[in-house]
Parts: sequence; C-alpha cells; structure tokens
Amino acid sequence: MTVLEQLKSERETQVKLESGRLVTIRLPWIQECIAAIGDVPLPVLSEITDLAQAEAPQLNGAQMRAVSSYNQALVRAAVVAIEGEPVVLPAAEPVSAYFDEDEAMEIVGYASRQTPLPGKA
Repeated sequence: MTVLEQLKSERETQVKLESGRLVTIRLPWIQECIAAIGDVPLPVLSEITDLAQAEAPQLNGAQMRAVSSYNQALVRAAVVAIEGEPVVLPAAEPVSAYFDEDEAMEIVGYASRQTPLPGKA
C-alpha cells in the first residue's frame, strides 16, 4: 500500500445506515462542497450551519435549491463505497437515484459533522 493509499484509507469509515445499507464515508472538505454549488447567499450559509436545530428553517425556493445542492454535494463527496464496492456518485444524477431521503440525510449528518462517525466521537 502506498502512502497516499494509506492516508486515504485512514480517513474512511464504514457506516451501517439505519436502513441497513453499508456505506464507506470519507469526510469531505466543507469548502469544496460549497464551492461545488457556486455562489451561496449568506442567509443560506447561515441556515446550512444551523440545520441541526429542532425547527425547520424558513427558506424561499432559491434558498431551498441551494441547500439541496449543498446536501447533494456533501453526499457525493462523502460516499466512497456502497456495500464495500468503490463508487463515485455522478454529478449528472440526483442523489435520490441511489439513496432515499432518510439515507441521504443520515449521510449529510455525518458529512457535515453534525453526527459523529461511529468509533470517532
């Protein structure tokens, strides 16, 4: 194993989702996910950072699309394997093509660091 392969491997964690699906997650750089969706209005950035709150944020349509794009970028960046098989989730397809909403939001929780990864708390 090369040094780069070892470094990548050390950053990966296998997570069994509530649905029973096994995914391997590598925590993404948040700035890269924000940059991937382009300009993000400041109110949206504020809501993104406060998504752990109990109340649902009040967003308009454009802001909801930005949050959705951000969440999809998080899932695409975080998931590196499904059921042990390496994957790259294509940007051309919505995350919903591979995960239901509950699974995707569980991954978003890990990727955004709102939920600690198992064994890494």
